[in-house]
Amino acid sequence: MFSIIRPHACGDENKKLPCTSVYRAPISALRERDQTLLSRLYGLNGEKAMTVSELAIAMGITQRHIRQLRDRALKRLQKEKDVKNG
Repeated sequence: MFSIIRPHACGDENKKLPCTSVYRAPISALRERDQTLLSRLYGLNGEKAMTVSELAIAMGITQRHIRQLRDRALKRLQKEKDVKNG
């Protein structure tokens, strides 16, 4: 399954998506924890999008750790996309 996370207009604080890149890669290539994190954070697979704060509480970790995990997962998706296209 492929998931597409589209960028929003930079400066729109109500959106949680990255504003510089488009990620198109199989989310199933990620570890289960990363899949869950991205699904909840961005509202993928029919899940309601959660804020970093809400997700931190739900997962029992800090907001900073959520951001770190998100950034790593998005980098993995980008790397997966580059491997598939390259």
